Amino acid sequence: MARQQHGFDFEDRVAAVLGARFVPTAGGRPFDGHYDGTPVSIKTRENGNSICLADYARQASIKEDFIMIVGTYCKDNLGVKQFTDVDA
Repeated sequence: MARQQHGFDFEDRVAAVLGARFVPTAGGRPFDGHYDGTPVSIKTRENGNSICLADYARQASIKEDFIMIVGTYCKDNLGVKQFTDVDA
């Protein structure tokens, strides 16, 4: 779980920026929430690496349009992850 904590923290930051128009969904869901009714998937990746899709088969099976928000992070010499870029 600690390995994924940066992802959960990033989800919380995205939700805070999007505000009341972002409605998070409960666990075991195909999306992390909805923004103005559009499904949203929030992912992270380390700079230079691919996007982390924990369940690629599930992501590939989605047939509806959705917004994917990707946060890119770098690790410092102590292993602390700092987000440097966000794309949607």
